[in-house]
Amino acid sequence: TTLLGVGSLLLGTTQARAFTAGVRQAQPQDVDVTAFLVGLKDSDAAALRDDARAVVGKALGPLHPALTSNAVSRMRRFDGTRRLGYLESTDSLTTRSKLTSGRWATARGEAVVPQTTADRLNLNLGDRITLGEELGLKPVETPVTVVIVGTFRPTSRSGWEGDPLSGSGYNATYSDGSSVPTPAFGPFVVDDATFLATGSTVDALQVTGHPSLAHATDASMTATVNRFRSADGLLTARVGNRVEISRLASDLPVTLDRVHAQQAATRSMVLVVLLMGTTLALTALLLAGRLLY
Repeated sequence: TTLLGVGSLLLGTTQARAFTAGVRQAQPQDVDVTAFLVGLKDSDAAALRDDARAVVGKALGPLHPALTSNAVSRMRRFDGTRRLGYLESTDSLTTRSKLTSGRWATARGEAVVPQTTADRLNLNLGDRITLGEELGLKPVETPVTVVIVGTFRPTSRSGWEGDPLSGSGYNATYSDGSSVPTPAFGPFVVDDATFLATGSTVDALQVTGHPSLAHATDASMTATVNRFRSADGLLTARVGNRVEISRLASDLPVTLDRVHAQQAATRSMVLVVLLMGTTLALTALLLAGRLLY
């Protein structure tokens, strides 16, 4: 009876708790949902960001997500050299980076840069950097001048997947496939108003949903995965022809399948142990009965 009671507990309440524990151990890259928009006009950036936030928020609705976004400009030449630099606007920099000097950019025309960028370019707080003409077709030629007010260091690789330099701050042989390898630096991170005022071509816009897993259940996770499977089509329909490429990506379905597989393996093990224990118990009872008889 004790064996059956323990087995019932392991297959019931304990399984639910194990599911929650398994989900909580997932890394952000295992559960985040990200909308990628490529090739859009700066005049459409704000509206497209709202559309992407709406789609991602709806897809992750059962898990009450926090939403972040960032936009990256095309590469620009600066200081009259072959060197390249680019702008970025983001609302998640403080959560994925640590300030190493100065302060965060808060006013129009201010920028913060990775510590690696500052070291390579010998930049000091208060220095002015002018980014010139963009690369690519129909480039924006109006230069952009920013004042360096701070430097930062990424705290992890997470959140920098959409960055042209992957958060490294410097690449001696950067190439987008259509140009010869050239030294590239950045990003020069500015606030949203500054970014939009530059009129820069938005090379990529990214909106990421970070689900809350504190109270995630099998039902809420499954409902979220089902919503995610149809969300990519919804994103395409909402952005229309205002972007060249749109895509919704997440490893959430894979993560849920992995947790389910772990649960299935645990259930199988418990059932085997329960069956063996029950068999041994019955055998012992039969032997005891024969001895008494």
